[in-house]
Amino acid sequence: MPPIFSLPQDLIEQLGITEVHDCFQGAQKYVFIVSRGNEKFALKMFRYRFNERDERELDFYLENKHLDGIPRVVEVVLYKGETVVIEEYIEGLPLNKMLRLKWEDSSIKTFVQGLCGVMEPIWQEGKTHRDLKPENIIVTTGGGIYVIDFGIYKNPEDSTITTTGFQPHTTGFAAPEQLSGDRDAISYRTDFFSIGIIAYVMKYSSLPFGSTEDEIRATFAADSFDYNVDDDCSLKKFFEKIFVKNISLRPRTVNLFLEEL
Repeated sequence: MPPIFSLPQDLIEQLGITEVHDCFQGAQKYVFIVSRGNEKFALKMFRYRFNERDERELDFYLENKHLDGIPRVVEVVLYKGETVVIEEYIEGLPLNKMLRLKWEDSSIKTFVQGLCGVMEPIWQEGKTHRDLKPENIIVTTGGGIYVIDFGIYKNPEDSTITTTGFQPHTTGFAAPEQLSGDRDAISYRTDFFSIGIIAYVMKYSSLPFGSTEDEIRATFAADSFDYNVDDDCSLKKFFEKIFVKNISLRPRTVNLFLEEL
């Protein structure tokens, strides 16, 4: 898909769009906030054609449309051979736009509980997001939580998206097993580790293990990890239980994970 900054007029007419409110350009796609009648939607067009990652994400959304906190796909259409996806519009902000706020420990705990509420039925199916980070979490104006970008999620029944070697991740929010390329070790407890990092960033406005991948790899090379935390922080015990290299020592259930808060 060539670079575009406005919707083609014939596509607007094809879809019955009555107003285009905004456009966001991401690394993989363009997202237009549009209205059809009195209802808003998010319309996605793909910059480099509809690839395997995009297809995985779309399939995931369609298969899990019954779950709360997962964007609902309204329509999928073809426009001049390109896939266009129309999703429900989520009124809110991505978490990364809210990190400058003063987050109290109690608010962070409530957030983690809500995030786990969205992810638990997904984990119960043996699936792992693998890229939980503030940019992939939307907090609605009413305080609800949506998780997005399931393009690299791990499905135990699917061998695609790097079965061996390098594992997809985002530097700063990845677990040790992702950086080491150990696909077999990646599970819901990998997501637990990422959620711990998100909670830490909400608390301290900085990453716990370094700002570059080299720094983080050096930290993860040790058997135990050094990071700064206040002695009187009520999340200290939570961080201690989650930020461990040995996966088997992390909480083995969602309930046990939440009990550490």
